[in-house]
Amino acid sequence: MPALTKNKKLIIRLLISITITVFFIYFIVKNLNINDFKNLINSINIYFILIALSIHAICYLVRSLRILVLLKIKFSEFNNIFFTVSRHYILNKILPVRIGELSLVYFLKNEQEISYTKGLGALLYLRILDLLAVPLFFIVAFSINFSSFSNSNNIIILLIFLILFIMLFFVFIFLGKILNLILKFLKLLPKKIKWLEKNIYFKFLEKYKNLADEINKFIKLKTNIKVIILTILNRLLNSLVAYTIFFGFGISIGFINFIIGSTLSILTEALPVSGIGSFGTFEAGWTLGFVLIGYNQKFSLLTGFGVNIIFFIFTIFLLIISFFLSKYRKIITRKFLKLVKGNS
Repeated sequence: MPALTKNKKLIIRLLISITITVFFIYFIVKNLNINDFKNLINSINIYFILIALSIHAICYLVRSLRILVLLKIKFSEFNNIFFTVSRHYILNKILPVRIGELSLVYFLKNEQEISYTKGLGALLYLRILDLLAVPLFFIVAFSINFSSFSNSNNIIILLIFLILFIMLFFVFIFLGKILNLILKFLKLLPKKIKWLEKNIYFKFLEKYKNLADEINKFIKLKTNIKVIILTILNRLLNSLVAYTIFFGFGISIGFINFIIGSTLSILTEALPVSGIGSFGTFEAGWTLGFVLIGYNQKFSLLTGFGVNIIFFIFTIFLLIISFFLSKYRKIITRKFLKLVKGNS
C-alpha cells in the first residue's frame, strides 16, 4: 500500500507538470505572435550569446568546486564532478516534479562512493544556501535602486523578501537545532499513535537521524565560509548569464533593475512542481517580475521564453562538453602536455 500511494503521488505530480507545460504552450500560441518571436531571434547578437555561454561554463565550474569543497573530494576528480553537475542540471531541467534533483545523490553514490544519506544531506544543505542567496540579491539590488521603486506596492514586496530572507537565515543558522527538535517529535509519535507500523517507522526514524547527523556535520565544517562564498558567486554568475542573454536581444537595462525583475523566475526553481524543461513556471515568474518593474506583459513573456530556451541549449551543450572532458581527460591532458613540450 505505501508503494502504491507513492506511485499515485508521483503520477499526480507528473500530470501537474505535463498540464503546466501544455497550458504554457497553449498560452504562448494564443498570446504571442510568431513574428514577434522571429524578430527576437533575429535581433540576437551572437557575440553576447557566446559571452553568456562562457559565463555559464564558469558557473558550472563554481558549482563543481562547491561540491568538491563541501564533500572533501580530491581535486583530481574535478572533471568527473563537472560531468556530474552537467547531468544533474539537464535532468533537473527535463524531468518533471523535480525528480532530477535526486540524480546528484545517485551520481555521487555510484561514481564517488558518497553514501545516499550524505549525498542527500549535501543536496539539501546546498539548496538552502541557494535559496537564501535569492532574497539577499533582491534586497541588496532593491536597496541600491530604492528611489526608483519606493511606491507602496514595491515596499510591500521588499518587506515580503525581507521576511523570507530572515526566515531562511534563521533556518540556516539554527538548522542543527531544528533537525534535532523534529527528531524528538518523531520519537514521540509511536507513543501517541498506536496504529503506526513500528518496524517501518523505526527504520524511517533511523534514516532521518542519519540524514540529520550528516547535515549537522556540514554545518560544523570549517570550509563553510568557502561554500557560502561559492554560493554567492554562483548566484551572481547565473544572473550575469541571463543578463548577457537579455542584452544580446538588443535590450538595454541596468544590471540592478535586471536582478529585481528576474528574481521571481529564480524562486520558481524552489517549487515542488514545474513544467517540463522549466517551461511555464520560469516564464510565469519572469513575466510577473518584469511587469512589476514597468515592462508590459507581452514583452516580459517573450523575453522570458527566449532566455529559457537559450538556457536550455546551454545546458545541453555543456553536458556534451563535460562528457568528453570526463571520458577523454587523460588523452586530452597527454596531447596538451606534448603540445607544450613541442613548443618549448
